[in-house]
Amino acid sequence: MEITQQIDAIPPLKRGKLNIYNPGDIKRWGVEHFMDEVCSKEIIRFPNFGFTEEEDRTMDLILEEERNMTKNDF
Repeated sequence: MEITQQIDAIPPLKRGKLNIYNPGDIKRWGVEHFMDEVCSKEIIRFPNFGFTEEEDRTMDLILEEERNMTKNDF
């Protein structure tokens, strides 16, 4: 007689709503299995917020500076 453990279903991600998963459940399901089931398979497209190319470059430079400062601090 073979005993198999039945894994309960992972609740699907509900778009536009707060989704909360218990870390213990994620460990039980397995992180890779959880991510495969819950994460979007599609590329997420962000809307155009109307920034100019110069504003985009400025924001990219600021983010890069912050990343470098964080690396150096830790």
